[in-house]
Amino acid sequence: VVIILPDMLLENYCSASSFLGTQTNAEGCEVLSKGHYEMLLVSALLSVPGFFTGTGLAERFGRKRAFMGAALVQIVTFCLAMPCWGTWFLYTALAAMIVSSTTFNQILWIYTPESYPTYIRNTAVD
Repeated sequence: VVIILPDMLLENYCSASSFLGTQTNAEGCEVLSKGHYEMLLVSALLSVPGFFTGTGLAERFGRKRAFMGAALVQIVTFCLAMPCWGTWFLYTALAAMIVSSTTFNQILWIYTPESYPTYIRNTAVD
């Protein structure tokens, strides 16, 4: 979704042309181009700061506050991606959305096991 979302927003919603150059095969499916793979690489690299941000925020401000903050940033960046103020603004908003989504997921991975009592978490140890 992260690879195709900017393309879809530019072509369908913003009525602008994409720079990725999409092609379709015989079945009508979109063939991924070099630009799609580059965008996938960028989104994977943007996940790394989100991972460390989630861990740091959860330790510094607590799990619930960091969880709510990451969700708020994710909502704001999603809303900023909708008005189509330009191609680079869209990509910047989507990059912030990727980082905040990874932050949100990292905090979720930290918070979920801690919500269970210790005796339940230790059942696999015995």
